[in-house]
Amino acid sequence: MFLGWNPGGEKEIYTMAEFIKEFSIERIHKTDLIVFDRQKLLWMNGYYIRNMSDGELMDALTKWGEKFNVELNGSGKPEKYNLKVLSLIKDRMKKLSEFNALTEYFYKLSTPEKDLLISYTKDAARALEILSTFYGEYKSIDEKDWNLTSLETLHQKILSEEKYLPKEAFMSVRVAVTGLTATPSLVEILELLGKEETVSRIEKSISVLR
Repeated sequence: MFLGWNPGGEKEIYTMAEFIKEFSIERIHKTDLIVFDRQKLLWMNGYYIRNMSDGELMDALTKWGEKFNVELNGSGKPEKYNLKVLSLIKDRMKKLSEFNALTEYFYKLSTPEKDLLISYTKDAARALEILSTFYGEYKSIDEKDWNLTSLETLHQKILSEEKYLPKEAFMSVRVAVTGLTATPSLVEILELLGKEETVSRIEKSISVLR
């Protein structure tokens, strides 16, 4: 709505009702030098996505998938799980079409390559030690205690006892579990994946380092 018209202030996000109220013929630009700013459009689209409820956004994704014949990640998973996945990644979404790429690791994971697994330790032995430590500690947690509070407490205990640097420790675990170096909160991902899946993924990454 800002192509050819400007409200005269710094506000950039308007509801339709606000736009109708503020609009005036006098503020329409008379020049034809109008530039379409694709990055601004993506930013605004991301703003609207972030401000939708998880349920509203899931409905929009479902309709988009049906319209363009796109199979969305999450088929066969409980709705509660899929909504939690969406809540963790929607701050990173600028377009509905980004959903599958942003959520792939919540549903399946190809075991990371060795070079990626050691990218934060620069040493395979160090990465193996770190992942083996977390693997053992995660296995010791009772399934019913697998939650954010317990995981955060355990992580601090490991750092204190093993003297690992936070970045090398948590990034090594992040890569082993997600195959990525940039994701939402690690403990939230671990909580959602669950103990069994987390331990299984780390075990596979350990096998790569051995």
